[in-house]
Amino acid sequence: MACVTAIVQLYGGSASVASDAAATTFTLVFPAQQRRSD
Repeated sequence: MACVTAIVQLYGGSASVASDAAATTFTLVFPAQQRRSD
């Protein structure tokens, strides 16, 4: 999750923006990876 830390630092510690970006990325990427593994 180092990328999330980098995002937080880039946004100057704007946790809400970073968490929104992380949640969106997770929602898009994680289900796609699960489908590929099936």
